[in-house]
Amino acid sequence: MDSWRETVFRCVRANVTERTRLVGIGTGRTVPVVLSVLRDVATEMETFASILCFASSFETARAIQEHGFRLGSSVAEELDVVFDGADAVDSSLNCIKGGGYAFVEEKRLAVQSRKTVVIVGKEKTDDGALWGYLGETKKEIRVAVLRSSAWLVEKEMKRVLALGGRGCTCSVVLKRSTETNAFPFVSENGFFVLGWNPFVCGVHDLFFRESLGRGVWSDVSQKIKGITGVVEHGLFCGVVTECCVAGTEKQRQC
Repeated sequence: MDSWRETVFRCVRANVTERTRLVGIGTGRTVPVVLSVLRDVATEMETFASILCFASSFETARAIQEHGFRLGSSVAEELDVVFDGADAVDSSLNCIKGGGYAFVEEKRLAVQSRKTVVIVGKEKTDDGALWGYLGETKKEIRVAVLRSSAWLVEKEMKRVLALGGRGCTCSVVLKRSTETNAFPFVSENGFFVLGWNPFVCGVHDLFFRESLGRGVWSDVSQKIKGITGVVEHGLFCGVVTECCVAGTEKQRQC
């Protein structure tokens, strides 16, 4: 068993019981392995037919059906567990997600679940250890916005997230199609997506590390959501309950 599948098996086995019925599935390279392991574990427990899976994207929905699981169309009650990946995770289990542009649905599933388990490779960490704080990752944070509000949100984000007037303007850009770069990228939900990079200079790193402390990401998350026209963003604060790092024995729970 390779290290990636071994890590997924350990996480799924620890979070799925005979009573598990409603399971959320994220998007990305974790999905096929999670579904394969979940099928094996559920078959062993003789609960395979009882599990209903909920997808965060069209790609995931197809994978769920290909693995023989029933596909739920809407979530009307609390999920038992969500399995997902992440672009970056810090030691407080704050995450940056959105590389696959499915973060709107991924967050919807996460906040509706009793447990959200994130599985990442060592390349998403600091040599196998969770990042001390997200600023060390230099990852872009993506924001889904109403099409009619893209310019307004871009302007307001630069104003609201000026990071205390430290003399360094944050970078907020409208994501565009990688094929032509002429048209704005449209998410599966039909929203435009902005890319925000608060780590464009050392001033921001210093500000995040020393000035705002542990509550910084929760505060930033609320500020972004408070801007008119913002639908959701890829900053996950207070929703991930466990993180497993592939190729290591490292496992962090909140």
